Amino acid sequence: ACGVLDALANACIQAALHVGSGDAVLPVVSVLNALYPIGTLVLAGVVLRERLTRVQWTGIVFAFAASVGLALA
Repeated sequence: ACGVLDALANACIQAALHVGSGDAVLPVVSVLNALYPIGTLVLAGVVLRERLTRVQWTGIVFAFAASVGLALA
């Protein structure tokens, strides 16, 4: 199931990048695609009950700050 969902997510990202190459969709999809590691950390915390380290929390904060900075630019 995870492999199927991962392949589906990749196909959706490729379709969005292909279709939205001339629109405002490209920057949004690019930024959201760059944030995918945060989903892995959140799932590890929720599903496996892992505790996030200070370095991981710092990375999450910087990633969101960079996303906001790119959105406002």
